[in-house]
Amino acid sequence: MSTIEKKPELIAPAGNFDKLHFAITYGADAVYFGGNEFNLRVKTQNFDREELAKAVDLCSANNVKTIFLMNAFLHESDLNTVKAFINEIKDFTFSAIMISDPGMLLLLQEEGISIPLHLSTQVSTLNHKAVNFWHNQGINRIVLGREVTLNEIKVIKEYSDCEIE
Repeated sequence: MSTIEKKPELIAPAGNFDKLHFAITYGADAVYFGGNEFNLRVKTQNFDREELAKAVDLCSANNVKTIFLMNAFLHESDLNTVKAFINEIKDFTFSAIMISDPGMLLLLQEEGISIPLHLSTQVSTLNHKAVNFWHNQGINRIVLGREVTLNEIKVIKEYSDCEIE
């Protein structure tokens, strides 16, 4: 619905300090990374709690936004552990948290997380009805599914006020 033109945002993966430094050095506006749990990149390098604090501070000092990955799909046995993890990271000043699982969304909301929430491409959101559904649930930005066409993006933007990526 909105026709305000915006400058494209360069968002880069930053799974360790080397990648984080490269992203900052080469002009990333934002970076995404995860902790050692509850993201879909758990088999790659991630940040432990101490490193998270340093990464967030470094990004803040360089005016780079931080998108924290909590986009794992949760099993019933994960719920108590993820709740404890949310409480461990809730004081970090992330710019946003990226999720995939509706249960993760509810847990973050129940634990009082009030920073912007982004929906991962892993959810494969492909139409404006789905975008509006997620936006109504509290999602601020949706990373559309990789299969979406340029024409579909135009329609989605015409019928939704949600930020899309």
